[in-house]
Amino acid sequence: MYNFSLPIKIGCKVYHVREGYQRAINKTFRSVEYCCVPDTIEEGAVSMLQQKADESWKFRVSWKIDSSCSDFALSDLGKEVFLTEDEANIAMAAMKKKRSENALNGK
Repeated sequence: MYNFSLPIKIGCKVYHVREGYQRAINKTFRSVEYCCVPDTIEEGAVSMLQQKADESWKFRVSWKIDSSCSDFALSDLGKEVFLTEDEANIAMAAMKKKRSENALNGK
């Protein structure tokens, strides 16, 4: 039996930064209309924890907004998935800053 604790548990709230994108909303033969979906912070809850064969951990998040699920490695905490909304806001600000810098540099 292992004697350690994980930083998350089933039911734990987590947050994820979803980068904005364009989505086609009206397609015709000659044109396509798009709407812009802004950057958002999604709230979800951990619905599964699983130890993999290599003894690493993964977890599943059920998203509040649309009830879809996403799987993450435990190592994604603090990078892709955050334990507080404040951490997610900091990550979103960094993402926007990097995007602006890339646009200025022509990337």
